[in-house]
Amino acid sequence: MTDESPDYNLAVIRDLILDAFDPDSFRQLFFFSNNLKLKPVFKLFSPSDNLPLMAARTIAFCEQRLALPDLLEAIKKANPYQYGRYEERLRRTTSPEPATPDAQERQFEPLHIDPDDPPIAAIRGLLLAAFTARGLHDFCQDRPDFRPLITRFGADLALDGMVAELIEYCSTQLLWDTLLAEVARVNPTQYTRFEPRLRQT
Repeated sequence: MTDESPDYNLAVIRDLILDAFDPDSFRQLFFFSNNLKLKPVFKLFSPSDNLPLMAARTIAFCEQRLALPDLLEAIKKANPYQYGRYEERLRRTTSPEPATPDAQERQFEPLHIDPDDPPIAAIRGLLLAAFTARGLHDFCQDRPDFRPLITRFGADLALDGMVAELIEYCSTQLLWDTLLAEVARVNPTQYTRFEPRLRQT
């Protein structure tokens, strides 16, 4: 495939992979591929790799080699149902609505939370709107400040439980400002929705 390196939402691609495959079927996607860009992906996996790790390695590999369009085409052929569920969210918006430019500017403005009076309800609402359970797990795993939380996230813990753990952790570690700055970076749209409620009056 040929494509001018479109701006893909990597978090959505990861969620698509996790919903569309199990580890064995994901390995087979590359083992049986005739696409020369994708064939080497099979060699990135070890037998003990879980699907989230396989997805992360695949996305990084394909992004570096401008092969994300090829990857998505292969996923579409292998599991058109799941692909259809995610298709509209795979690419970042290139023609933003009028409010979006302001959101992009505001995402870098520091927001200082009073540790004695944090807006817990607004923060909880933001986290629930900004993440899926998998997305919040990866968000914490990718950031050293929040990585210790991974041990608290059990395999069956739902998003609301994960959010509760994160809120408690930020309260004890005084990480409110860091949390909100990172959420603003990864999901400026939802951050902008909640920002008026996050700011203390």
